[in-house]
Amino acid sequence: MKINPILKKEWLRDNQAYIKQSKVDFELILHLIELIESDDWNILYTKNSKSLSCRQVIDYVNKVDFNNQSTISVVYIVKNEQNTILKSIKSLKKLADEIIVVDTGSTDETIEILTNYSMNDTSINLYSFEWCDDFSRARNFANSKASCDWIVSLDADERITNFKLLKLLLTYLKNFGDYPKTVFNLNIIRDDNVYKSGKVIQNLSCFSYRGRVHETYFSSVGDVHYTNINIDIISQNRMTLKKADYYNKLLLLTIDENPMNLRWLYFYLRDNFNSIEYTEMKTLCYDSLYDDPLSRNLKGSYYSVRITLLLMFKALQNKRISDFEKYQYTIKDVACEHSDYIFLKYAFKLLKIQEIIGDELEEMLNVCQKLKTENSIFPVDYLYSVLATYLLLEGEPQKSKNILEELFNRNSDFPCFLTNSMREFLLRAK
Repeated sequence: MKINPILKKEWLRDNQAYIKQSKVDFELILHLIELIESDDWNILYTKNSKSLSCRQVIDYVNKVDFNNQSTISVVYIVKNEQNTILKSIKSLKKLADEIIVVDTGSTDETIEILTNYSMNDTSINLYSFEWCDDFSRARNFANSKASCDWIVSLDADERITNFKLLKLLLTYLKNFGDYPKTVFNLNIIRDDNVYKSGKVIQNLSCFSYRGRVHETYFSSVGDVHYTNINIDIISQNRMTLKKADYYNKLLLLTIDENPMNLRWLYFYLRDNFNSIEYTEMKTLCYDSLYDDPLSRNLKGSYYSVRITLLLMFKALQNKRISDFEKYQYTIKDVACEHSDYIFLKYAFKLLKIQEIIGDELEEMLNVCQKLKTENSIFPVDYLYSVLATYLLLEGEPQKSKNILEELFNRNSDFPCFLTNSMREFLLRAK
């Protein structure tokens, strides 16, 4: 691929006179390019995208033929999916040119259901694979059976919302060349969770899965880049305690087998964040996370930053202030605009403010026990209004409210150090 296929709509409209596409197909192209985004492809934009001399780009667009669509192999690995697999296959609406289903040891009626269904759908090809505690091996075996231009990997409970549109987009993209380093993400909507996952690749020998669980694509020709396609996959959260324990077992095996790749360490920490102790997390991370145990130079990668964010949160929960500040310093330059980093940064500031308020409140309560009110210039109610404000900021709204209500009932003429919104919250604009 020499040219970014995500062309600028303005440029296309400016050059429409040179584009030999029907009005319908031209509008379809404009719609398709809105579905896809990739920061990694930006360097492939032509230097002067408004120039009418970009004949090569126009030639690529003119070669797009939606009547000669790209072919797609949809690939599954399944086990005991009798209640889900047909719903997923039917979501393809017979637009998949080939459906590969690899069974890894079903003991229910999955095989029988698929065998019966395939009698009326010759695109379905059934295979078996002896399970070996390795999702990647099973998926690589399944992919090896695919013969189409593109491979779309699905789980048995997943349904693509618009497979036809995906096929049209892949038909468009295929005209711009090969994508040996690009994995295409689709949107996964799993109950209340929405995230992106690499589901689509061009059927090239350079791609293979790695990882016993939470498997991901690698390319033999270079680092993988991810491009987002705004098409949804609907699924459901089917995680159980038994499955989570099994995944943890596979994650630990993968970490041992791939100690230099932080992806699986991150998933292990993420999946077990609430149950793992801070000291254990810290021990697991340090040897893998830093190049030099003395200088603590952070290894630069996507997952090292995410692991550090988890460490920051766990340190914050355990009030390990010095550790938090060290972690913050290591990633502040690369994560300063990341929402997780901003959350942790200001949560830390809030914690420090709360600690100051807590110390000041404790001091004030001790002082109040030895009050001398004779010859006072200000009524003692003034002092109690300050105390009520400290209590609110310390996280004791009911105690604060009780004092203020008593003060207002006695005499509303005292300085209130609450903001109007805080006062309204406590006293209902009393």
